[in-house]
Amino acid sequence: MPIWWLIFMLGIVGAIVAGAVWETVQKRHSTSCPQVSAGAQIVAIDKRSSGKTIRRGMNVYVNLSRGYHVTFELLSDGKRKKFFIPVSGPERLAVGNIGMLTTQGTRYVSFEAE
Repeated sequence: MPIWWLIFMLGIVGAIVAGAVWETVQKRHSTSCPQVSAGAQIVAIDKRSSGKTIRRGMNVYVNLSRGYHVTFELLSDGKRKKFFIPVSGPERLAVGNIGMLTTQGTRYVSFEAE
């Protein structure tokens, strides 16, 4: 086996491990943060599917999450935040809705429209 092939494969494995570590660190950080509520307005809703491909040996599994990418604009400072919300959540959401956005770190918790 050529050395470049070994280096290439180590790079791929390293990228997968780094991604898993980053996701774990981000999830742990978000969980340790307090929940914060702020006034916000929905400025955009994009229907999307997000997915992860999981490989185990010769088998490949695809985990699809259907939902919405919702962009909120904070009323206090005009900053925008974008979150992926599963399909079960945003049936009541519409562009222009104003209400209280609750987040925990980088994680969406809820939006209560006025």
